[in-house]
Amino acid sequence: MLEHVTDPLAVLRGVTALLADTGQVFLEVPNMHYDMAHTVECFIPEHIHHFCERSLAVLLERAGLVITDSDRSRPEGLRLLAKPGRPDSLERFVRLDAADMLRFREAMEHTVQQFLAWIDQGRRPVFYGFGNIFLDVLAECCRHRPLEHLLAAGALLVDDTPAKIGRTFRGLPIVAPAEGLAAGDLAVMVCTMNPSHRRAMVERVRALAGARAMIRIPWEVAHAA
Repeated sequence: MLEHVTDPLAVLRGVTALLADTGQVFLEVPNMHYDMAHTVECFIPEHIHHFCERSLAVLLERAGLVITDSDRSRPEGLRLLAKPGRPDSLERFVRLDAADMLRFREAMEHTVQQFLAWIDQGRRPVFYGFGNIFLDVLAECCRHRPLEHLLAAGALLVDDTPAKIGRTFRGLPIVAPAEGLAAGDLAVMVCTMNPSHRRAMVERVRALAGARAMIRIPWEVAHAA
């Protein structure tokens, strides 16, 4: 439940104050690194905070707790026991996080480089899905090209949510799929990590744009429509 509360540190400090010297607390939260590695949508509105092993260990330390045991049988979640105290070292968590995040960033950069190459060949950039994944993709694109470059290429934001359609974000118009995928040679970035959403969005691109669209999905191999 820590992912749902606004101040998890305050909650854990309250728990620490209630524990006897021999008492322990059981915690279970989603594992953000697992979700990202397995293309599971982890950025959902009801999850205010996101945790990996290291960030959870640091949070526990600040609350006066130390991990005594963990269950790794289901890697999609972090399940552990903690008691009052302080850990000797966080080194193993740092090593794990650094390796995972490096692979994540390298995969993202490879995805964006292919997407930008298609744009340089004259394809119109289309970002499908306005959410947290889009923001990460756009930030990576802007590391290599200024936003003005994308706008000059006619970049569009495509989304299925009626409340978003007709608005803009940093100069990018947000339009419905039927409008944004209607004409021209396109470079389409499908911005989601939810497997079922991803399949539906790729199918929609193929139905509306066919062979005119080259499709890219963050952290995955390229797909031709």
